[in-house]
Amino acid sequence: MNGLVRIHPDSSPEAFCWAPESFSAAVAEKNNEECSVPEPQLTDGYYSREAAHYVPYGTSMGTGAENLAQHLTVRLALDGFDDERQEQLLALVQELIAAEALRYLDTQLGKRHLPPVPDTHLGRLKDFTLHGSEVFTLGELNNLVWRAARSAADAAQRNPQAPRVNMSVFAVNCLETYLQQTSSAGEERQPIRPYTFDPSNLAALTRTVFYTVLKTDPFTTGVVQAAAALPSPMPRKSAQEEQDSEGVVPHPRTPVVRSAENTTDAPGGAFYPWLDVHRSQWDPDDFVKNLLYLRAQALSPQPTEEERQQARAAEQMDTLHRKLRAVLSTPHDAVLATCVASQHLLAETEGHAVQAVIQGFEDRVMASEPSPEG
Repeated sequence: MNGLVRIHPDSSPEAFCWAPESFSAAVAEKNNEECSVPEPQLTDGYYSREAAHYVPYGTSMGTGAENLAQHLTVRLALDGFDDERQEQLLALVQELIAAEALRYLDTQLGKRHLPPVPDTHLGRLKDFTLHGSEVFTLGELNNLVWRAARSAADAAQRNPQAPRVNMSVFAVNCLETYLQQTSSAGEERQPIRPYTFDPSNLAALTRTVFYTVLKTDPFTTGVVQAAAALPSPMPRKSAQEEQDSEGVVPHPRTPVVRSAENTTDAPGGAFYPWLDVHRSQWDPDDFVKNLLYLRAQALSPQPTEEERQQARAAEQMDTLHRKLRAVLSTPHDAVLATCVASQHLLAETEGHAVQAVIQGFEDRVMASEPSPEG
């Protein structure tokens, strides 16, 4: 989930995978000697539907979800895509169509009492299905998949002595043949009636990309149709321009002179007096949003080394902030304490990047202050 959603610490212990899996399994491993059963160890696995999740980018779970929703709404608006992001979206569409077609094949084989495609043929199946998803819509691929599965079932009835797994391989061969024959016809090929099913059976990512981002039917929209429907790409933006357009932090204006008078005794106030004194001019949520943006920069196709360093620093600062927010009385105190703690705890590993993160946030806050003349 790339850190956008995290597991809530109040999740039930049954939501996680433990080793051994259960007390009875542990006793069995020790030859029914209960006194020698070791403490269970938490593994990296968990059951996503059993666990509770939350969005960490805010001073509360509610504001965190709102911040993330606003961020994703801007990032996924098609009229803001440049040519590179459009290419990435179309590549994702192709992969999703192929993945859904493979799942449909597995479902159709199961309905006909045929086993899944053996691993020795999966690579070939995935390759030609991905190639076909560049040309065909999901509905069209479903049609060809259904034909292949039916042909395999008919072959199984004619040859009851043949191993059932061979019939599943026969379905793979049929599907490959159908795709080759239909693709070779080019523009003269006959239309293929799209086969549809309950959209709720589609993967969540597939529904999101087609219904929410593209706003189109996943069964009748392929890569070709999606590309034709995209608006003209926007010019590529610099990292600074993209950050400002997302509204994660205030748009910079002419900086004003720092002032350190009237510093309070709040955590971090002595180290960041301007932020401490001018609390009314900045929102702690903006600090968290800025960390979110910096972390997202590392997910770009070709991040710079500076972006990677600041992303690592922002991730660790976010962890510190969540811990400090739980024990300090105000959100502003938590931000100031996070800045100070980060510089001390991360000095040897991410010291320069931490300083750049804090300096950038402070400069933006100061830039948003009305000038004395205005």
